[in-house]
Parts: sequence; structure tokens; C-alpha cells
Amino acid sequence: MIDRSRLGVVSNCWQRQLGQGSSLEGLIDRAVREYGFRQIELRQGSLGACEDADRMPHPAALSALASRFPEVNFDLAVELQVFSKPLSRDDTRRRRFVEAAAALSGHLRVVDLTECPVEAAAMEWLNMAVENLVALTLDLPDGLVSIEHSFQPWELFWSVFDRARSRNEAVTKLCYDPANLWLTGEGQRAMQITQQLSVDALSMVHLKQRLEDSTQPSFAAGDVDWRSLIGTFCGNEYAGPFLFEIAPSDKVWRELESGVQYLDELLREKG
Repeated sequence: MIDRSRLGVVSNCWQRQLGQGSSLEGLIDRAVREYGFRQIELRQGSLGACEDADRMPHPAALSALASRFPEVNFDLAVELQVFSKPLSRDDTRRRRFVEAAAALSGHLRVVDLTECPVEAAAMEWLNMAVENLVALTLDLPDGLVSIEHSFQPWELFWSVFDRARSRNEAVTKLCYDPANLWLTGEGQRAMQITQQLSVDALSMVHLKQRLEDSTQPSFAAGDVDWRSLIGTFCGNEYAGPFLFEIAPSDKVWRELESGVQYLDELLREKG
């Protein structure tokens, strides 16, 4: 059975509960007390009272939340166009995200949800994206910046990530979400890509399942061959966090428990 302190959840799983009036603090408390989770990713848009109507996080509120749960490893997940346009140090969103991440835990997780531009393969674009990522790591020199792939073709994404990591390896990590490879039509390469990853480069792995082009409310069998992927993680001696990012539902707690049991089953098969 996996040590549940390695497990956690992304707060967008709780969108339904937050919309029905549950507090973010209460949801985290239940995840910690009843499920033993110690890894919580606070996702922009699912921060409850810790963000404003424009989905901008409140640093002071996040700091207070972290103080309430000293046993939890938090990260702040935000949307920022690091692969799409140059980042300005004076950009108010960038400054707020960095300030909020520093107040929470020092760990900022970034994803760019815009589609890769046509000129993405050009060296000028690649250099821009690398400099954007490096600049974020310099904003948090004593923290951690995790980059998640989404609508960027993997080879382009990896080229940028690898170059940025070579400039500041201790602070630059990958938030790996195999299911996101389906966003660029590369799902069939999930096993090959996973096998090539160094576990030292990973800050976390997101657990979610796709079926018929949609994220499922449960972590179970589906398009992503988690049985094989978990075997690869075990073979590579990955000992980092696994965070569930299942689709929101009224039965999210039942689905999270079912997901833990499914993960345990996969791990038992691998010895």
C-alpha cells in the first residue's frame, strides 16, 4: 500500500463543492484528516476565498492557509503564457503569482493553455520561452518552479524545458501529466516519453484518466495505460508525489478513495 503522505489532490477536483459553498480550508482539512493526503495543489480558479473575482490569488490568505496546515506540501498552480509571448518583469499578473506562491510555500506551478504558435519551431521563439522560464526561477531563487506541458507538442516543450533547467536545475522541475499528451495527439507516445524521463526532473505526477476525449471523474482504466506507466515509475524508482486531478463531481470523495485503491492495485502488481 502506498504511503498516503505521497498522495494529494489538485483543488480543481473540488470545483463542484466550492461552488456549493464548501470552504477551501474545510476541503483540505478533510483530505488531510480522512484521506491522509499531504500534497495539495491549489489551482487558480479553484481557490475559494483565497482569490478574487478575476481569479487572482490573495497572498495573505494563502499564507494563513499554509499556516493552518504545516504538515501539507502546497504548490500554487497558475495559468501564464510562458510559451506564447515575452514575459515582462513589470507584468502585474506575474508579480502577483510570484508573491502568492512565495507566501504559500515557494512552489509555483505554471501551465500555458494557449495553442502553440506556428512559429514555435523558430529559434527566436524557443529562446523567448526559455528566457521566460528562467526569469520565473530567478523570481523564486529559494523556491521551486514546476512547468506543466499542455498544448505544446512534446518535443518543442521538452527542448524549452531542458534548456531552462540547464540554467537553473535546482529550481526548475517538470509537473508531468501523461494524460495531457492526448491534447496534442501524442497519447500513443506516453510510454516512450515516460521511459525517457529522469525522476530527478520531476516535482510531481498528475493522476487522471481520459476516455473519448474527456477527463474522467474517476481514476480507473481508460485511454491512458496507467498500469504500464506505474510500472515505469516503479522501475525508475520514482519516490515523489502523485496528485489526483480527476474531473469535478458530487461524488469526488468516493472517487478519490476509489482512485487510491486503484493506484494501490497497480503498485501491488509491480511488486
